[in-house]
Amino acid sequence: LLSTILPISVLIAMGAGMFDARTRFKKKFGPLIIQKAFLGSILLLSSMVTAILINYDTFSLLGKSCIVVLSIVSFMCSGLLGKKGGQLLDAKLPG
Repeated sequence: LLSTILPISVLIAMGAGMFDARTRFKKKFGPLIIQKAFLGSILLLSSMVTAILINYDTFSLLGKSCIVVLSIVSFMCSGLLGKKGGQLLDAKLPG
């Protein structure tokens, strides 16, 4: 159940993040926001593939290995997204 909810929650969080970025930064999409969008896309893709493998794989050694690697990729992406988001909290906006 959790494996199917993760990609949906990542997609909702990406939508909310892009809406927030467009609202706060208007047309100034700097490199941090572009990096966050890229990392969010990787997180979405890896969580979707992980959900598919968990729900439809027969849990062979290759399937288990792929699930572990994709889980590590998702974990690293979420950590980097948090770190980059922390840098955006101190962004100086005109006005």
